[in-house]
Amino acid sequence: MAFCFVYVALILVLPYEMPPITVLLIGFGIGIIIDIFGDTLGMHAASTVFMAFLRPTILKQLTPRNGYGQNFSFSIHETGLLWFLAYAGLLIFSHHLVLFLIDAAHYKLFGQALLKTFTSSALTLLMVVIGMYLFSGGEKR
Repeated sequence: MAFCFVYVALILVLPYEMPPITVLLIGFGIGIIIDIFGDTLGMHAASTVFMAFLRPTILKQLTPRNGYGQNFSFSIHETGLLWFLAYAGLLIFSHHLVLFLIDAAHYKLFGQALLKTFTSSALTLLMVVIGMYLFSGGEKR
């Protein structure tokens, strides 16, 4: 019932200064590669592009009082756990919701798609956070 899609972390950690069109193209590229190898006909491409599309809006909503400084990086050590959970959780949930709604393709399966969205979002967020702690170096810059 829960699926882990850690590839979404690639979009989460893209630099803040990156232009939105570049983020969209990278999201499409990542999604289409997953689709090619998973034989999923564009489902991952659509959901990663949607996630990349929402990213600037989520970042504006979560902007700290001082704004984002130069060389800002999206790591737990830089932003803090709560900020990162809000940022990553919203984007991961939006990605998974689109993915599983496309997969369901019928309103009768909406409940199952929603259950998969919640369980998979929680699992993916947990794995992304663990990965950030394991591979981000551990020091605040």
